[in-house]
Amino acid sequence: MSDLEERLKIGFSDAFKDFIKRSNYGFSQWRYFMVGNESYMFKHVLNFNLEGKGLLIDFMQSLKEWLEPEEIVFANDGYGGYYLLNTNTDVVLFLDTDDGSKHALLHLKMFLKKLESRG
Repeated sequence: MSDLEERLKIGFSDAFKDFIKRSNYGFSQWRYFMVGNESYMFKHVLNFNLEGKGLLIDFMQSLKEWLEPEEIVFANDGYGGYYLLNTNTDVVLFLDTDDGSKHALLHLKMFLKKLESRG
C-alpha cells in the first residue's frame, strides 16, 4: 500500500488500508445496501496491486476527468458506477459515469459497516 500511496501522492487512513487488506480485488457476490431512500449495488473492489488486471492505477487514469485531486476510485457497481474515497475526509462518494453525477454517501467507517454486514 505504501508504494501505491507514494505513486498517487495520497495517504490512506488506517480504516481504508484495513479494508483493502481484507478485500483487495475481491467480493465474489453482488452486494446491495441502502443510503437514505437510494439503493446501491456493489460489485467488487479494484486491484490495489501495482501489476495485474483491474488495476486501480488504470481506473484512476480513465476516470481522471471526474476525480478531484484528493479522490481515488476503489470499487465499482458493474454498471458504470464507481465508488470513490475522499482521502482528506474519508467520505465515500458514488460516481455515475452515465450522467457524470457524484453523490456523497457515508463516512468510510459507516459505509464499511453497511457493506460488510451484507451476505
